[in-house]
Amino acid sequence: MIPCRGRCEAANFLRALEYALAYRLLHALRARVQPMNQPTTQLDTLRLRLLKVAAIITQSARRILVRLPESFPAREVFLDAARWLSSPAPA
Repeated sequence: MIPCRGRCEAANFLRALEYALAYRLLHALRARVQPMNQPTTQLDTLRLRLLKVAAIITQSARRILVRLPESFPAREVFLDAARWLSSPAPA
């Protein structure tokens, strides 16, 4: 095995940071779309219902258009989450 010095530690750190940021994003998304009267949704369930969606994505110079299927059951939740993610952060 080739010894790992410098670059491997940096790559491992960046990978861990990427996973931590993705977890925080999903955690914030879950808090945003979770109705108050329901139990907490598992992150894997949220990922399957909102992120693993068959959609047609087109990109132009000004915007990215996501076309969801008509039969998508979580359409309103997806649109609410997309609006929340695209809105500017409060100052």
